[in-house]
Amino acid sequence: MMSFFEKEGFLEPLSKILISCGLCSERSFSTFFKNHNIFADNKLLTDKKCYLDREATKIVIEKKAFENFGGEVATDAQTVLADTSRENAPAAQVSSSRDAASLSKDYPKSKDCTVLSPKSHLYILMNKPKDCVCSRVSDKSQTVYEVLELALLKLGEKIPQEQLKSLSSLGRLDKDTTGLLLFSTNGSFNHFVTDEKNKIPKTYYVKLKKSLTKNQQMEYKKTLEDGIWLEAEKKAKKVFVKNQKVHWESENTCFFTIEQGIFHQVRRSFLTLGNEVVELHRMKIGDLEIPTDLKFGNVKVLLKKDIVKE
Repeated sequence: MMSFFEKEGFLEPLSKILISCGLCSERSFSTFFKNHNIFADNKLLTDKKCYLDREATKIVIEKKAFENFGGEVATDAQTVLADTSRENAPAAQVSSSRDAASLSKDYPKSKDCTVLSPKSHLYILMNKPKDCVCSRVSDKSQTVYEVLELALLKLGEKIPQEQLKSLSSLGRLDKDTTGLLLFSTNGSFNHFVTDEKNKIPKTYYVKLKKSLTKNQQMEYKKTLEDGIWLEAEKKAKKVFVKNQKVHWESENTCFFTIEQGIFHQVRRSFLTLGNEVVELHRMKIGDLEIPTDLKFGNVKVLLKKDIVKE
């Protein structure tokens, strides 16, 4: 399995990290930040809107911040003696691709502090089967979240209900579409992967109803790359799409790569050309693909190191 997600995709707001540790709420975060010194890799943060990687950054907070916990440090933290003396202070540099972290040269004297150890995010890959829907509740069909829970039980993975409820799929696949579906508890990561401006490609295996000659295949290829208008549907407006890549495998099957996430984009694209998709299977997101031995309805629990580009 190849890793491909840029490190930037794993950054999340400091506020979310502190809230997940039970230190504050969204409402009280600004006050908490104002009243307590918070360090990221021994650098004092001065911008509350900074983005950090909870698994790659050492986040240290003054121990007094935990006084509201009845004297008991939260389970996601441990007491340390932080080296924050002025003579050892690093240069005030920002190491955030989102240009959100701001650091100060002014450091307090060494004191007892607490280093946070937030729970790592969950990343799960599913080989989605047919006839299940990408929603949490359905009266008519099995949901991917029900499939996910059953698959985790089969693996013997004991994941707390609180974390399971925090999992969200990265985009959606139609009921009849099979293949790669990612889940994560990291909302910032989910947004990064699905945001069209990041141009992360998704590759599908497509089977068409009508077979095509070599000339017709060349025409399809050129038209889809140059751009076409997709007619409006019940849940989607008329839209222009381009740079859709086609690699023909046979007279009626191909590998189709897109960078957008428009409603029914693959099916609508071929329908515009007068053909019909009869089978659709997502194979890859970027360079991440389904393991060959992962059967429909099964999942693989991933570590961040499995999917981050070094």
